[in-house]
Amino acid sequence: MAEGLSEKMDVSQEVEEAVEQPSPSEVESVKSGMTPQEAYEKYQFDLSSFETSEIFKYPEIYFVGENATKISGGRSLSDTSIFDTKRNNCSSFLRRDHKENRSVAIKVMKSQPRYHQQAKPEIEMLERLNKLSKAENIDVVQMYDHFEFRNHVCIVFELLSKSLRNIIDETREQGLPLHRVQEFAASIIKVLDALGRNKIMHGDLKTDNILLKQPGTSDIKLVDFGIAEYDREEQTELIQALHFRAPEVGARSGMTDQLALAMEVFGVPPPEFLKVCSRAKNFFKDGKPYVADFRSYAEYRGKAGSRNLSLVLKNCKDVHFQDFIRGCFTWDPKARLTPSQALVHPFLTNKLPNPDDTEESAFAPAAEDSQPDSPASRRTYEESRATNKRKRSGWKIDRV
Repeated sequence: MAEGLSEKMDVSQEVEEAVEQPSPSEVESVKSGMTPQEAYEKYQFDLSSFETSEIFKYPEIYFVGENATKISGGRSLSDTSIFDTKRNNCSSFLRRDHKENRSVAIKVMKSQPRYHQQAKPEIEMLERLNKLSKAENIDVVQMYDHFEFRNHVCIVFELLSKSLRNIIDETREQGLPLHRVQEFAASIIKVLDALGRNKIMHGDLKTDNILLKQPGTSDIKLVDFGIAEYDREEQTELIQALHFRAPEVGARSGMTDQLALAMEVFGVPPPEFLKVCSRAKNFFKDGKPYVADFRSYAEYRGKAGSRNLSLVLKNCKDVHFQDFIRGCFTWDPKARLTPSQALVHPFLTNKLPNPDDTEESAFAPAAEDSQPDSPASRRTYEESRATNKRKRSGWKIDRV
Protein backbone atom coordinates (compact mmCIF):
# COMPACT_ATOMS: atom_id res chain seq x y z
CA MET A 1 0.00 0.00 0.00
CA ALA A 2 2.73 2.45 0.94
CA GLU A 3 4.65 1.72 -2.23
CA GLY A 4 1.57 2.34 -4.36
CA LEU A 5 0.87 5.65 -2.66
CA SER A 6 4.40 6.92 -3.08
CA GLU A 7 4.36 6.07 -6.76
CA LYS A 8 1.01 7.73 -7.29
CA MET A 9 2.37 10.98 -5.92
CA ASP A 10 4.88 11.05 -8.77
CA VAL A 11 2.38 10.31 -11.53
CA SER A 12 2.85 12.54 -14.56
CA GLN A 13 -0.43 14.05 -15.72
CA GLU A 14 0.85 15.34 -19.04
CA VAL A 15 -1.54 15.39 -21.96
CA GLU A 16 0.18 13.37 -24.67
CA GLU A 17 -1.78 14.21 -27.78
CA ALA A 18 -4.10 17.01 -28.89
CA VAL A 19 -7.43 16.01 -30.38
CA GLU A 20 -9.00 17.96 -33.20
CA GLN A 21 -12.72 18.56 -33.44
CA PRO A 22 -14.38 16.19 -35.94
CA SER A 23 -15.87 17.49 -39.15
CA PRO A 24 -19.70 17.66 -39.50
CA SER A 25 -19.68 14.51 -41.66
CA GLU A 26 -17.65 12.67 -39.05
CA VAL A 27 -20.04 13.75 -36.32
CA GLU A 28 -23.00 12.29 -38.21
CA SER A 29 -21.28 8.94 -38.68
CA VAL A 30 -20.16 8.93 -35.08
CA LYS A 31 -23.71 9.32 -33.78
CA SER A 32 -25.02 6.34 -35.72
CA GLY A 33 -22.18 3.90 -35.00
CA MET A 34 -21.60 0.59 -36.78
CA THR A 35 -22.21 -3.04 -36.02
CA PRO A 36 -19.04 -5.09 -35.41
CA GLN A 37 -19.59 -6.90 -38.71
CA GLU A 38 -19.92 -3.62 -40.64
CA ALA A 39 -16.78 -2.24 -39.02
CA TYR A 40 -14.83 -5.43 -39.71
CA GLU A 41 -15.83 -5.60 -43.36
CA LYS A 42 -14.98 -1.94 -43.93
CA TYR A 43 -11.78 -1.69 -41.90
CA GLN A 44 -10.42 -5.24 -41.56
CA PHE A 45 -7.09 -4.31 -43.16
CA ASP A 46 -6.69 -1.39 -40.75
CA LEU A 47 -7.25 -3.44 -37.60
CA SER A 48 -4.44 -4.68 -35.38
CA SER A 49 -4.28 -8.27 -34.16
CA PHE A 50 -5.77 -7.13 -30.86
CA GLU A 51 -8.65 -5.33 -32.56
CA THR A 52 -9.42 -8.24 -34.86
CA SER A 53 -9.78 -10.55 -31.87
CA GLU A 54 -11.91 -8.20 -29.77
CA ILE A 55 -14.08 -6.17 -32.16
CA PHE A 56 -16.99 -8.64 -32.04
CA LYS A 57 -17.22 -8.31 -28.25
CA TYR A 58 -18.79 -4.87 -28.57
CA PRO A 59 -22.40 -4.14 -29.62
CA GLU A 60 -21.49 -0.96 -31.52
CA ILE A 61 -18.30 0.47 -33.01
CA TYR A 62 -17.81 4.23 -33.27
CA PHE A 63 -14.16 4.56 -34.24
CA VAL A 64 -11.37 2.25 -35.42
CA GLY A 65 -8.47 4.68 -35.90
CA GLU A 66 -7.71 3.57 -39.43
CA ASN A 67 -4.93 6.16 -39.81
CA ALA A 68 -3.38 5.62 -36.37
CA THR A 69 -0.04 3.96 -35.61
CA LYS A 70 -0.92 0.88 -33.57
CA ILE A 71 0.85 -1.67 -31.40
CA SER A 72 0.42 -5.04 -33.08
CA GLY A 73 0.92 -7.17 -29.99
CA GLY A 74 3.51 -9.51 -28.54
CA ARG A 75 3.87 -13.25 -28.70
CA SER A 76 0.44 -13.65 -27.12
CA LEU A 77 -2.70 -11.56 -27.41
CA SER A 78 -3.13 -12.04 -23.67
CA ASP A 79 0.10 -10.12 -23.05
CA THR A 80 -1.41 -6.67 -22.50
CA SER A 81 1.57 -5.43 -20.47
CA ILE A 82 3.09 -4.15 -23.73
CA PHE A 83 0.70 -1.20 -23.41
CA ASP A 84 2.09 -0.23 -19.98
CA THR A 85 4.24 2.86 -19.61
CA LYS A 86 7.79 2.30 -18.41
CA ARG A 87 7.39 4.76 -15.55
CA ASN A 88 4.59 5.61 -13.13
CA ASN A 89 1.53 3.56 -12.34
CA CYS A 90 -0.72 5.26 -14.88
CA SER A 91 -0.77 7.58 -17.87
CA SER A 92 -3.14 10.36 -18.88
CA PHE A 93 -4.35 11.02 -22.41
CA LEU A 94 -6.47 13.59 -24.18
CA ARG A 95 -8.87 11.70 -26.42
CA ARG A 96 -12.09 12.05 -28.40
CA ASP A 97 -15.26 10.28 -27.26
CA HIS A 98 -16.76 9.55 -30.66
CA LYS A 99 -20.01 8.22 -29.26
CA GLU A 100 -20.76 11.29 -27.12
CA ASN A 101 -18.95 13.69 -29.48
CA ARG A 102 -16.75 15.32 -26.85
CA SER A 103 -13.10 15.57 -25.87
CA VAL A 104 -12.18 13.82 -22.63
CA ALA A 105 -9.21 13.05 -20.41
CA ILE A 106 -8.54 9.35 -19.79
CA LYS A 107 -6.46 7.96 -16.95
CA VAL A 108 -5.12 4.50 -17.85
CA MET A 109 -3.74 2.32 -15.05
CA LYS A 110 -1.05 -0.30 -15.56
CA SER A 111 -2.22 -3.85 -16.14
CA GLN A 112 -0.81 -5.45 -12.96
CA PRO A 113 -3.34 -6.61 -10.31
CA ARG A 114 -2.10 -4.20 -7.63
CA TYR A 115 -2.96 -1.24 -9.85
CA HIS A 116 -6.44 -2.65 -10.31
CA GLN A 117 -6.76 -2.66 -6.53
CA GLN A 118 -5.53 0.93 -6.31
CA ALA A 119 -8.13 2.05 -8.85
CA LYS A 120 -11.10 0.67 -6.89
CA PRO A 121 -11.12 3.19 -3.99
CA GLU A 122 -10.42 6.04 -6.42
CA ILE A 123 -13.43 5.11 -8.55
CA GLU A 124 -15.62 4.74 -5.46
CA MET A 125 -14.52 8.19 -4.28
CA LEU A 126 -15.17 9.71 -7.71
CA GLU A 127 -18.66 8.18 -7.81
CA ARG A 128 -19.33 9.71 -4.40
CA LEU A 129 -18.02 13.08 -5.59
CA ASN A 130 -20.18 12.94 -8.72
CA LYS A 131 -23.25 12.70 -6.48
CA LEU A 132 -22.04 15.44 -4.14
CA SER A 133 -21.21 17.69 -7.07
CA LYS A 134 -24.79 17.48 -8.31
CA ALA A 135 -26.33 17.84 -4.85
CA GLU A 136 -24.09 20.60 -3.47
CA ASN A 137 -22.48 22.06 -6.60
CA ILE A 138 -18.95 21.15 -5.46
CA ASP A 139 -16.25 22.09 -7.95
CA VAL A 140 -14.48 18.75 -8.32
CA VAL A 141 -13.62 16.98 -11.56
CA GLN A 142 -16.47 14.93 -13.01
CA MET A 143 -15.93 11.29 -13.85
CA TYR A 144 -17.85 10.40 -17.00
CA ASP A 145 -17.18 6.68 -17.05
CA HIS A 146 -14.82 3.88 -16.06
CA PHE A 147 -14.15 0.53 -17.67
CA GLU A 148 -11.55 -2.17 -18.18
CA PHE A 149 -9.84 -2.42 -21.56
CA ARG A 150 -7.15 -4.98 -22.36
CA ASN A 151 -6.65 -5.57 -18.64
CA HIS A 152 -6.18 -1.85 -17.97
CA VAL A 153 -8.54 0.08 -15.71
CA CYS A 154 -9.52 3.28 -17.53
CA ILE A 155 -11.19 6.31 -15.93
CA VAL A 156 -12.79 8.92 -18.19
CA PHE A 157 -12.96 12.53 -16.96
CA GLU A 158 -14.32 15.80 -18.24
CA LEU A 159 -11.68 17.85 -20.03
CA LEU A 160 -10.53 20.93 -18.11
CA SER A 161 -8.07 23.72 -18.87
CA LYS A 162 -4.57 24.51 -17.58
CA SER A 163 -3.46 24.07 -13.99
CA LEU A 164 -2.79 26.77 -11.42
CA ARG A 165 0.87 25.79 -11.61
CA ASN A 166 0.86 26.52 -15.36
CA ILE A 167 -0.63 29.94 -14.68
CA ILE A 168 1.97 30.78 -12.03
CA ASP A 169 4.80 29.57 -14.29
CA GLU A 170 3.53 31.84 -17.06
CA THR A 171 4.17 34.86 -14.82
CA ARG A 172 7.89 33.93 -14.72
CA GLU A 173 7.83 34.00 -10.92
CA GLN A 174 6.40 37.52 -10.86
CA GLY A 175 3.22 36.36 -9.17
CA LEU A 176 -0.42 37.13 -9.83
CA PRO A 177 -2.31 40.39 -9.23
CA LEU A 178 -3.91 40.47 -5.81
CA HIS A 179 -7.46 40.42 -7.15
CA ARG A 180 -6.63 37.19 -9.00
CA VAL A 181 -5.14 35.71 -5.83
CA GLN A 182 -8.39 36.60 -4.08
CA GLU A 183 -10.50 34.97 -6.79
CA PHE A 184 -8.47 31.76 -6.86
CA ALA A 185 -8.34 31.57 -3.06
CA ALA A 186 -12.10 31.93 -2.79
CA SER A 187 -12.71 29.21 -5.40
CA ILE A 188 -10.27 26.77 -3.80
CA ILE A 189 -11.49 27.33 -0.25
CA LYS A 190 -15.12 26.80 -1.27
CA VAL A 191 -14.15 23.35 -2.54
CA LEU A 192 -12.17 22.53 0.62
CA ASP A 193 -15.05 23.68 2.80
CA ALA A 194 -17.48 21.42 0.93
CA LEU A 195 -15.10 18.45 1.13
CA GLY A 196 -14.57 19.09 4.83
CA ARG A 197 -18.31 19.08 5.52
CA ASN A 198 -18.45 15.67 3.85
CA LYS A 199 -15.42 14.33 5.77
CA ILE A 200 -13.29 13.94 2.64
CA MET A 201 -9.57 14.68 2.55
CA HIS A 202 -7.99 15.17 -0.86
CA GLY A 203 -4.54 14.03 0.28
CA ASP A 204 -2.54 15.60 -2.55
CA LEU A 205 -3.57 19.25 -2.71
CA LYS A 206 -1.11 21.22 -4.83
CA THR A 207 -1.13 23.67 -7.72
CA ASP A 208 -0.83 20.84 -10.28
CA ASN A 209 -4.18 19.44 -9.12
CA ILE A 210 -6.11 22.70 -9.33
CA LEU A 211 -7.38 23.20 -12.89
CA LEU A 212 -9.32 25.99 -14.55
CA LYS A 213 -12.77 25.16 -15.86
CA GLN A 214 -12.21 27.42 -18.86
CA PRO A 215 -9.21 29.47 -20.05
CA GLY A 216 -9.13 33.06 -18.83
CA THR A 217 -11.36 32.52 -15.80
CA SER A 218 -10.75 32.06 -12.07
CA ASP A 219 -13.26 29.24 -11.75
CA ILE A 220 -11.42 26.07 -10.78
CA LYS A 221 -11.98 22.40 -10.19
CA LEU A 222 -10.01 20.08 -7.95
CA VAL A 223 -8.66 16.93 -9.63
CA ASP A 224 -6.70 13.73 -8.85
CA PHE A 225 -8.45 11.98 -5.98
CA GLY A 226 -6.21 8.93 -6.28
CA ILE A 227 -5.18 9.01 -2.62
CA ALA A 228 -8.21 10.81 -1.19
CA GLU A 229 -9.61 9.35 2.02
CA TYR A 230 -12.54 9.75 4.36
CA ASP A 231 -11.74 11.51 7.60
CA ARG A 232 -12.90 8.55 9.66
CA GLU A 233 -10.35 6.20 8.11
CA GLU A 234 -6.96 5.38 9.58
CA GLN A 235 -4.54 7.84 8.06
CA THR A 236 -1.18 7.31 6.40
CA GLU A 237 1.78 9.67 6.46
CA LEU A 238 2.42 9.05 2.77
CA ILE A 239 -0.03 11.70 1.66
CA GLN A 240 0.55 15.24 0.47
CA ALA A 241 3.49 16.28 -1.68
CA LEU A 242 6.47 17.21 0.50
CA HIS A 243 6.59 20.92 -0.33
CA PHE A 244 2.89 21.36 0.44
CA ARG A 245 2.85 19.71 3.85
CA ALA A 246 1.91 21.49 7.06
CA PRO A 247 4.93 22.63 9.13
CA GLU A 248 4.37 20.07 11.90
CA VAL A 249 4.31 17.32 9.26
CA GLY A 250 7.34 18.82 7.54
CA ALA A 251 9.22 18.69 10.83
CA ARG A 252 8.51 14.96 10.99
CA SER A 253 9.68 14.50 7.40
CA GLY A 254 12.93 16.41 7.74
CA MET A 255 11.84 19.32 5.52
CA THR A 256 14.41 21.65 7.05
CA ASP A 257 14.41 24.17 4.21
CA GLN A 258 10.63 24.56 4.40
CA LEU A 259 10.85 25.16 8.14
CA ALA A 260 13.69 27.61 7.65
CA LEU A 261 11.65 29.64 5.18
CA ALA A 262 8.69 29.76 7.55
CA MET A 263 10.88 30.78 10.49
CA GLU A 264 12.38 33.66 8.55
CA VAL A 265 8.95 35.27 8.51
CA PHE A 266 7.04 33.80 11.46
CA GLY A 267 9.86 33.28 13.94
CA VAL A 268 10.88 30.20 15.91
CA PRO A 269 8.01 27.78 16.62
CA PRO A 270 6.68 27.89 20.19
CA PRO A 271 7.60 25.09 22.64
CA GLU A 272 4.15 23.51 22.25
CA PHE A 273 4.80 23.01 18.54
CA LEU A 274 8.15 21.34 19.18
CA LYS A 275 6.69 18.97 21.77
CA VAL A 276 4.35 17.31 19.28
CA CYS A 277 6.95 16.92 16.51
CA SER A 278 8.74 13.62 16.97
CA ARG A 279 11.86 14.74 15.07
CA ALA A 280 12.05 18.26 16.48
CA LYS A 281 15.06 17.30 18.61
CA ASN A 282 17.02 16.83 15.38
CA PHE A 283 16.47 20.46 14.39
CA PHE A 284 16.03 22.38 17.63
CA LYS A 285 18.02 22.60 20.85
CA ASP A 286 16.67 24.45 23.88
CA GLY A 287 13.93 25.87 21.68
CA LYS A 288 16.37 27.32 19.13
CA PRO A 289 17.28 26.12 15.61
CA TYR A 290 20.09 23.57 15.74
CA VAL A 291 22.33 24.93 12.99
CA ALA A 292 24.22 21.66 12.50
CA ASP A 293 21.09 20.10 11.03
CA PHE A 294 19.60 23.27 9.54
CA ARG A 295 22.32 23.44 6.88
CA SER A 296 20.28 25.43 4.37
CA TYR A 297 19.01 27.59 7.21
CA ALA A 298 22.57 28.40 8.26
CA GLU A 299 23.92 28.96 4.77
CA TYR A 300 21.11 30.59 2.82
CA ARG A 301 18.39 31.77 5.19
CA GLY A 302 18.20 34.73 7.49
CA LYS A 303 17.59 34.65 11.22
CA ALA A 304 14.21 33.67 12.59
CA GLY A 305 11.77 36.56 12.27
CA SER A 306 14.18 38.59 10.12
CA ARG A 307 11.90 39.02 7.09
CA ASN A 308 8.85 41.25 6.93
CA LEU A 309 5.72 39.54 5.62
CA SER A 310 4.84 42.55 3.48
CA LEU A 311 8.16 42.32 1.65
CA VAL A 312 7.80 38.57 1.17
CA LEU A 313 4.43 39.31 -0.45
CA LYS A 314 6.12 41.61 -2.97
CA ASN A 315 5.57 44.75 -0.91
CA CYS A 316 1.84 44.16 -0.69
CA LYS A 317 0.32 46.52 1.88
CA ASP A 318 -3.15 45.02 1.98
CA VAL A 319 -3.62 44.40 5.71
CA HIS A 320 -6.43 41.91 5.15
CA PHE A 321 -4.26 39.81 2.86
CA GLN A 322 -1.43 39.83 5.38
CA ASP A 323 -3.82 38.81 8.15
CA PHE A 324 -5.22 36.06 5.92
CA ILE A 325 -1.73 34.67 5.26
CA ARG A 326 -0.85 34.77 8.95
CA GLY A 327 -4.06 32.92 9.73
CA CYS A 328 -3.13 30.19 7.26
CA PHE A 329 0.50 29.87 8.39
CA THR A 330 0.28 30.10 12.17
CA TRP A 331 2.33 27.41 13.90
CA ASP A 332 -0.59 26.20 16.02
CA PRO A 333 -2.63 23.80 13.81
CA LYS A 334 -5.67 24.32 16.04
CA ALA A 335 -5.51 28.08 15.56
CA ARG A 336 -5.16 28.07 11.78
CA LEU A 337 -7.99 29.29 9.64
CA THR A 338 -10.46 26.58 8.74
CA PRO A 339 -12.08 26.78 5.30
CA SER A 340 -15.36 27.99 6.81
CA GLN A 341 -13.53 30.73 8.73
CA ALA A 342 -11.50 31.71 5.68
CA LEU A 343 -14.65 32.20 3.62
CA VAL A 344 -15.80 35.01 5.95
CA HIS A 345 -12.36 36.59 6.26
CA PRO A 346 -12.34 40.24 5.06
CA PHE A 347 -9.73 39.41 2.42
CA LEU A 348 -12.28 37.24 0.63
CA THR A 349 -15.47 39.14 1.46
CA ASN A 350 -14.24 42.58 0.35
CA LYS A 351 -13.96 42.79 -3.42
CA LEU A 352 -10.61 44.14 -4.58
CA PRO A 353 -10.24 46.48 -7.57
CA ASN A 354 -9.11 45.02 -10.86
CA PRO A 355 -5.87 46.76 -11.92
CA ASP A 356 -7.09 46.58 -15.52
CA ASP A 357 -9.76 49.07 -14.50
CA THR A 358 -7.50 51.31 -12.42
CA GLU A 359 -4.16 53.00 -12.87
CA GLU A 360 -2.52 51.31 -9.87
CA SER A 361 -1.58 47.67 -9.48
CA ALA A 362 -3.25 45.65 -6.76
CA PHE A 363 0.22 45.04 -5.37
CA ALA A 364 1.19 48.71 -5.30
CA PRO A 365 1.96 50.06 -1.80
CA ALA A 366 -1.11 51.57 -0.20
CA ALA A 367 -1.97 53.11 3.13
CA GLU A 368 -3.39 50.62 5.59
CA ASP A 369 -6.51 52.68 6.22
CA SER A 370 -7.26 52.80 2.49
CA GLN A 371 -8.13 49.11 2.33
CA PRO A 372 -11.85 48.35 2.03
CA ASP A 373 -13.47 46.75 5.06
CA SER A 374 -16.93 45.63 5.96
CA PRO A 375 -17.81 45.88 9.68
CA ALA A 376 -20.26 43.01 9.26
CA SER A 377 -17.71 40.71 7.63
CA ARG A 378 -15.04 41.65 10.19
CA ARG A 379 -17.47 40.90 13.03
CA THR A 380 -18.43 37.54 11.48
CA TYR A 381 -14.77 36.65 11.04
CA GLU A 382 -13.81 37.61 14.60
CA GLU A 383 -16.74 35.64 16.03
CA SER A 384 -15.69 32.61 14.00
CA ARG A 385 -12.11 32.87 15.28
CA ALA A 386 -13.29 33.27 18.88
CA THR A 387 -15.46 30.16 18.57
CA ASN A 388 -12.52 28.22 17.19
CA LYS A 389 -10.31 29.22 20.12
CA ARG A 390 -12.94 28.07 22.62
CA LYS A 391 -13.04 24.67 20.91
CA ARG A 392 -9.28 24.18 20.98
CA SER A 393 -8.19 21.29 23.13
CA GLY A 394 -4.46 21.79 23.39
CA TRP A 395 -1.73 21.01 20.92
CA LYS A 396 -2.47 17.38 20.19
CA ILE A 397 -2.10 16.63 16.47
CA ASP A 398 -4.73 14.05 15.64
CA ARG A 399 -3.48 13.03 12.22
CA VAL A 400 -1.14 13.99 9.43
